Amino acid sequence: MLESVIEYYASRDSKTKDAVEEEYKRWTAFGRIGRPEEAAEVVVWLCSDAASFVTGHSMIVDGGASAYLR
Repeated sequence: MLESVIEYYASRDSKTKDAVEEEYKRWTAFGRIGRPEEAAEVVVWLCSDAASFVTGHSMIVDGGASAYLR
């Protein structure tokens, strides 16, 4: 999904995909784009007994990119 967003902004703003990707990386607290495996680990945890008492929570897995909104 992120790849299509990067392509959209690159074409809209007449930038290279690499330039848009670098801008996105600066939005995250970790300075990088997360790997699919990192999101999958959250899903696995939520489906495990370790999260058996977790209810009604939206877990955002974006490396802190949206932290300024909260």
